[in-house]
Amino acid sequence: MQKSKIKWAVIGLLLMVNTVVAAQEAAEEGDVVVVVKELIGEVISLTSRGDSQLICIAVDEENTDYIFLIDEEIKVVRKRSLNAINIGDTVRVKYHVITRTTKEGRQRSKQVAKLITFMAPAKKGLRSGGD
Repeated sequence: MQKSKIKWAVIGLLLMVNTVVAAQEAAEEGDVVVVVKELIGEVISLTSRGDSQLICIAVDEENTDYIFLIDEEIKVVRKRSLNAINIGDTVRVKYHVITRTTKEGRQRSKQVAKLITFMAPAKKGLRSGGD
């Protein structure tokens, strides 16, 4: 019975030490906040640049374009792969906004697409701003 209590006390102590070490490492690196969001918009660019892949969508309701890094383990729904998505298609992008705050107080954010759901194909014909 005594050995069991000692074993659990040692395990508890090790967990507390690991928690303190992890907290100190996080404080040295700064805080990280992850917020999950999603948008629906029209694909205006889909590209790979070196090791990074990017997708850009236009959200008409907000009159805004969004650029996302594409996660290495991206999930694509209603299409076989990311290669099957075309410019002009309507997609829903579920993404993480990852904000890191350094110990000096500076913030850096990036938007990482985690899930892309195909919603509708591109409209036929050309879009024209003047007609």
